[in-house]
Amino acid sequence: MAIFSLSVLSVPLSATPALSPYLVLTGGVSVTAETDYSSFITTPAASATASVQAGLVIGDSIWAAMIQGGQSYQAATAFTAEWYRYRGFYSLNLAAGPRLQLRYLDIYLLGGGMLARYNLSFSYFFFPYLEPGAAIPVLNWGDHFSIDLGLSAPVYLRADSFSVGLRAVATVSYNKEQVVLPWMGKEE
Repeated sequence: MAIFSLSVLSVPLSATPALSPYLVLTGGVSVTAETDYSSFITTPAASATASVQAGLVIGDSIWAAMIQGGQSYQAATAFTAEWYRYRGFYSLNLAAGPRLQLRYLDIYLLGGGMLARYNLSFSYFFFPYLEPGAAIPVLNWGDHFSIDLGLSAPVYLRADSFSVGLRAVATVSYNKEQVVLPWMGKEE
């Protein structure tokens, strides 16, 4: 017990991970198709998507962890050639995953769940989702804030349909130090 107590006391305070909060706005398009009605219409259809998220990056090395939550919206699709339309929905979501920080590129993979409600109804449902993405810093805002732009490809694994999308992503994040932008060159 004494050895354990001494080892805990020897950990420096700087060993606590860096925390970097951020806000995200996204917008894009999603393609949806039915998955469980083999005798019914399975024509894919496109719709608009958008989200507002808040998150936290934990760690400041090449690898870090992310946790992100917020609200998303997927509009109803246009009618297919068979006059079928996929319903739109609002959702609250929570996800987590790893982030890899390369020289100027952040690559991430989030996995989590969504609690959603169909438009104009009180039908609620839950489904898992995955969201790979990448972003680059484009602007420093003062000494601690940066704005990143990127793309993400959310995949909604719903029980009755499958959706995959492409979104433009704008992120405002708080950083301990000013971010080096690609056109600024590497700091010495």
